[in-house]
Amino acid sequence: MIAIVKVLEAFVLPPGLFVTIMVALGFKVYKLKKSLAMVLFFTGVLFYVLSSAVGILIFVQPLEKEFSWVEPFEPDAVVVFGGGVIKTPSGYQLGPNSVFRMLTGINLATKYQVPLIVSGGYIPGTKKIPEAVVMKDFAKNYMPEQMIVVEPAAQNTRQNAKYTEQIAEKYGFKRLYLVTSAVHLKRSILSFKKTTLEIAPYPANYLYDYSIGWIDLLPNKDALNANLSAIHELVGMIYYKLLEL
Repeated sequence: MIAIVKVLEAFVLPPGLFVTIMVALGFKVYKLKKSLAMVLFFTGVLFYVLSSAVGILIFVQPLEKEFSWVEPFEPDAVVVFGGGVIKTPSGYQLGPNSVFRMLTGINLATKYQVPLIVSGGYIPGTKKIPEAVVMKDFAKNYMPEQMIVVEPAAQNTRQNAKYTEQIAEKYGFKRLYLVTSAVHLKRSILSFKKTTLEIAPYPANYLYDYSIGWIDLLPNKDALNANLSAIHELVGMIYYKLLEL
């Protein structure tokens, strides 16, 4: 009975509701205009793929599995790329992705007794303070403040890499551990392609549970968010390739 309820919920609440609407409209117009019906059916299937574990297998996992952690060298520093800041009634706090990244970066910096570089500016069009400032406030609860280097200007991943390289040159860092979400690592590594730094990627968190069961094949918001994040990364990498032409 619970399984039936879960299936019904998945298709009467967003994002599954959009799948239901597209398919229902497709059947409604099928006899009148088959070409339009096919478009609606295709849209419904697309919505389904993007909001279920089918999309996770296509978009998310190939990116997240790109790098498995190895310990190739001892770093001169650890750099963490920001993953979002939230303004609350009591001030600013790190978003969930940023928390995972920061805890991972802090652990690595503490383990190797090296500086922690926190990289992240503000998003254009917002009144938020630089993300790196919030990241530093978080980090100094776990490690000495003098071991934290702030990079507050980067507004995208390419700038994260660019300004991190400038900091590395200033302090004489040659080898860095790069910490970010697993899905974001490939694009982040590409951003360092033209630098002279030796970079070892370290995945901080994963977007979706790898123990996929039948319930994950139903539309759900977690899968939708994860798939959209992966598509964002893929589009970003295509953009990087175009810049090289």
